Amino acid sequence: MSRSRPYRRLCPPHLEQVIEKALESQFYIVQELGPMAMVIKDQQQQEQQQPQGTETLPETYTACDKFKVGLGSQQSCTCASFLRDRELCVHIMWVMQKVFRIPRDSEILYQQSLVEREISELLSSRKNNRAKVKSTCSAQVPGQTSHAKDNSIEPRPIEEGDVCPICQEDLASADAPLTYCKKSCGNHMHVKCVRVLMDHQSRSLGLEQVKCPLCRKDLGSVENLKKQLDGDKDAKEKEKRRKRRVAIHKGAEEQGYARGHLPCLNEGLSRQGMSGMQSLANYGKMPQVQRLQGNPTSLDHTSYPT
Repeated sequence: MSRSRPYRRLCPPHLEQVIEKALESQFYIVQELGPMAMVIKDQQQQEQQQPQGTETLPETYTACDKFKVGLGSQQSCTCASFLRDRELCVHIMWVMQKVFRIPRDSEILYQQSLVEREISELLSSRKNNRAKVKSTCSAQVPGQTSHAKDNSIEPRPIEEGDVCPICQEDLASADAPLTYCKKSCGNHMHVKCVRVLMDHQSRSLGLEQVKCPLCRKDLGSVENLKKQLDGDKDAKEKEKRRKRRVAIHKGAEEQGYARGHLPCLNEGLSRQGMSGMQSLANYGKMPQVQRLQGNPTSLDHTSYPT
């Protein structure tokens, strides 16, 4: 297969910024049309255009925040930039770098047209990146147990290099709430990303059951999935608050604020019906006058850590 557009030996200067911008951008894969074609969503653009006081956008907005990207003999995108200039856009560059993991110094990255050898390289790269994930995509993963109540399986452990299949961002270093495919493959995804996927599949495709982007099995109905995602998000927030409290108490103990180091302060706070670390946790919430009601004249300022 011959190249339909001229071969580029060097990356054009005007594409350098496009390549860098693609790495800094965040898009969501909401539909795969084939091995080399997909629909991606620009959530940030939608949020900027969304009128204040509305939770969801009308259907008329969907045309400007979703783009169909196709790779192969003709690199293409449905965005205004590509249709106007017929030049590689940020969406094509994002798919090439984030989805197919083409390195920054590869000459394939800035070609407007790919030959058969380059297409095979792209397909092979993505197959290798997803091999570990795909190996677990079965009805019941060996070693995983099923919960009797909802027939769900245990989540697959997150390993270094694992990415969310929707936004392609790293999972191990992410602090965002996570969920996982509870009925089939057990792979993790960001809660926010699943909401974006659910919105596309329910509104644009008219599906009542949301499909997992990896194993293509049902994640659940739209109504049940909303409840599940809210529960996963709440559980994540509770765990973060618990860890924060533990860190605060641990730091206080290391600084000498534990009971016994400040006898006068603890005596005064104990009169308020508090003791131990409970008094320490509530001390900062008291008005200044109330803090000194314990025994203000006997406070030994030399007892405070400097």
